[in-house]
Amino acid sequence: MSKAKPKKMSLAEVKGMFGGQTAEEALPTMSEGKDFSKGGKGKSPKAPKEEPKEEPKEEPAEPGKKGEYVWKEGKIKPGFERPVIIHRAILGSVERCVAILSEHFGGKWPFWLSPRQVMVIPVGTAFKEYAQYVKDTLINFGFHAEADMTGNTLQKKIRNAQLASYNYQCIVGNEEETNFTVNVRSRESKDALGVLPLSGFIAKLKDENEPSSQKFNTFVEYKGRMPEGAAAAPAASIPARVAPAPAGKGEKSG
Repeated sequence: MSKAKPKKMSLAEVKGMFGGQTAEEALPTMSEGKDFSKGGKGKSPKAPKEEPKEEPKEEPAEPGKKGEYVWKEGKIKPGFERPVIIHRAILGSVERCVAILSEHFGGKWPFWLSPRQVMVIPVGTAFKEYAQYVKDTLINFGFHAEADMTGNTLQKKIRNAQLASYNYQCIVGNEEETNFTVNVRSRESKDALGVLPLSGFIAKLKDENEPSSQKFNTFVEYKGRMPEGAAAAPAASIPARVAPAPAGKGEKSG
């Protein structure tokens, strides 16, 4: 029986068997990772790592068109973030009013608005008790009062009170303690205003504590007369209202 002769294969068919490569070119690839000495199957060849492709950057819309500062997918362009402000103006008017008053007065508040109205200064440690009494009495009448109980000298205490813009400084010593008086200095004047009875000083502060030129809780005269029972109430220091003068001869009343 005759043996069949092997069929001759073309170069293209040979390359097709080895993935488009010749036997010599495919040999290193086929033998890569295999251990032919042991006759076992080797590891499959590792596929080459693919480098990540860079995604094309989205360009913003052209200037002058709708959505000029927004990316095409709707995101905000860097540098044009939109801040969000939550504002509650519950006391906005009060804050503006305080700011205007602070700028206008420059820290030297009028007495009725000042948070530092009176500073009581004892001339020595022996009179701290009376200074505390004066301070407590002023607070009891509704005034902002403090007492300087430090060990500074008298001049230093007065200077500190003036720099802190207290409207009044009350210096108390032996004579003031004996007579229930206070030696008063003003923020606006370097000289002392004089010695006043404690009750008289409180009456003075009450007059200045009115935020209006119209006195509260008082009666005023009307055409030279006062309402019945008004004698017991303190009279107002503002001028009485004057009745209009009658029209003279030759004049027509409007």
